[in-house]
Amino acid sequence: LSFLRGRGVRKCAEPPKVTVIYANIRSILNEVNHSCLKSQLETNEYLVYCFTESWLRKSDPDGVVLGSLASNYNIIRCDRVKKRGGESKHESHELLIVDLTVGTQSTRVILLYRVPALSQTNSAHIWEKLDDFTKCTHPTVMVGDFNLPDIKWPLDSQNYNGVIVGNLEQLPNYGNSDHSAFKFQLLMRTEPQKARYVKNFRKADYAAINSLLSSIDWLLFFNVNETVNEMYEKFILLLEDIIEKSVPLMRIDSTGKPLPGHIHRLSKKRHEAWITFLNDGKPSSKRRFDKLHAEYNQEVTKYHQNYERKIIENKNQKKFYGYIKSKLSNACTSAVDCLIDNSNHQIESDGDKAELLAETFSRVFTKDNGDTPSFSHEREKVSNVYVDPFCRFEICELIEKWKASSCRTPDNIPMIFIKYTAVPLSAALEIIFRKSYELSQVPDRWRLSTITPLKKKAPFSNPSNYRPVSITSFFCRVFEKCLAKQMIADSERYVIQKAAIRSNLIFRGLSTNNAAVMVNAYTTYVRPMVEFSPSVAFPVFDREAGKLEKLQNKVTRLISYKCLGYNFENRPLPVERNEMLKLTTLMYRRKINDFKLVYEMLFGNSRLSRTRNDFLVLSKSNLRGAGFKLCREKFRTKIREHSFANRVGKLLYVVLRKGKIPTNYAEFMNVMCKEV
Repeated sequence: LSFLRGRGVRKCAEPPKVTVIYANIRSILNEVNHSCLKSQLETNEYLVYCFTESWLRKSDPDGVVLGSLASNYNIIRCDRVKKRGGESKHESHELLIVDLTVGTQSTRVILLYRVPALSQTNSAHIWEKLDDFTKCTHPTVMVGDFNLPDIKWPLDSQNYNGVIVGNLEQLPNYGNSDHSAFKFQLLMRTEPQKARYVKNFRKADYAAINSLLSSIDWLLFFNVNETVNEMYEKFILLLEDIIEKSVPLMRIDSTGKPLPGHIHRLSKKRHEAWITFLNDGKPSSKRRFDKLHAEYNQEVTKYHQNYERKIIENKNQKKFYGYIKSKLSNACTSAVDCLIDNSNHQIESDGDKAELLAETFSRVFTKDNGDTPSFSHEREKVSNVYVDPFCRFEICELIEKWKASSCRTPDNIPMIFIKYTAVPLSAALEIIFRKSYELSQVPDRWRLSTITPLKKKAPFSNPSNYRPVSITSFFCRVFEKCLAKQMIADSERYVIQKAAIRSNLIFRGLSTNNAAVMVNAYTTYVRPMVEFSPSVAFPVFDREAGKLEKLQNKVTRLISYKCLGYNFENRPLPVERNEMLKLTTLMYRRKINDFKLVYEMLFGNSRLSRTRNDFLVLSKSNLRGAGFKLCREKFRTKIREHSFANRVGKLLYVVLRKGKIPTNYAEFMNVMCKEV
């Protein structure tokens, strides 16, 4: 069961309709079925989706089903522990009951799946459960796959049409399913929603805003006698006033993204062919519908595959990983479920949930006692050179490179506004940061944070099973970054693990079967991680090189399974897979990069070659039989044996013994590659 959280405001004043669709989908992750579902979700075609035989497992996240629309829908699932057919057990039937409340009216929606070969005893257990759940004060609608072919269900809708449901209509098969779908409307009185307006920061005139901020003399703007907190509050009030006057408003209208015109027209033709078949029942009408149905499924799948291909070819990491994350995230991960307090009372309103969670978090919060530990002020070998950690240029660079985020902070200044005005704001922040550092004082807003509860473990009705995540002021985090930059250096760790996670995200998030697209995604987003990171680019030990090589072998193996039609029994060898996908081994690519750097140092304009006159240079040899020799230092430790100079020195020595090293780049690379 999937429910749309909020349809937004339509441009017309009509109340939103509670439309429902039911289908026995037979694998919701089937490529054709999933494409049809995504098309309907993107266009907000229905408010409630009811599916049986989804064939989902508990390990499949909600994002696999909902994709980027996970924040718009609440999904309620009843999954089997593992893949299996229906069995004559109590666990072989699924039953979902949801009370849908719209305004002041409520309707109970029951979704049932009963396996075909169910004993009479277990069937009686189901009917007993249904009898219990239908005894409620509000209307009940029950849909599902009962697998009772001997019962002749009435086709006349006069008994129920217009009482609880309306506009009941039989739809074509859903995707590749062999079952017909149905749609209807719940007759619930809804109220028209009011329009909601928000600030449209993307349409703001940032040229005028930056000009205004640049004209301010910040040394005169901040009074010398003001405290750090007074300076910061004055700065925030100025930004809020500029936002209020300079940023336009935008009306929220979530009517859904329309599909391309040719798919919409094809869907209309398919629906007309289905109605014709229902009316006359002729085989010719059925064949025409089957043809249009297959064509529609093909076009919808092609549309989504082209969308994924454009994301990959755009080479926008933020957009790419946002799309992958939306496919693998859980829809209700950030939503707080109905909570139960210590008195076993259900807490449903957002305000009461916030109070209960705040009370729970406060019990595990350790308050500072105010005691300052004593430190010895004796220092040895302290430099007299003062390094100012706060420079407006570094602050501006930090802000511009900061990862975009829409999280709300205690400052209430959006990230997009800060990034577009980073240049003039950095001058003011430099003054505030330096005074805060010199006086050992921080603004009061920096002591506040926005708490977001994250789920830890089930049951989620227990408030103790939520972990608080604190989101502090953005300017406070910039202040900390400036200090940390003077204290520690960034280190490269877990490179292989991160690269493996990225490759798994790509294969789980993309539905395309095009091998070229998958190879492009791998070479763009995964391979650079293990090639341009200093700690792993040239591994010292063979086992480290083998781990890197296993990463590419795993990727090529998965591509051969998904795109080339191989399986575990007949999969090609890693070397054969690299040839089919036109990839070279990572070891070979590392050696090629070595040769390129050697050529620059010997004959090019390398900066490294100018620093040391005796580092990796060719000199005239006074020995008989060799014209030149390679000057390089001997390694004194075991790890230096695999350093750059010793790696390439061995190959250069072999080439020198065979003849003169060519000075032309193409000839040099050709000679060196023959020695690999």
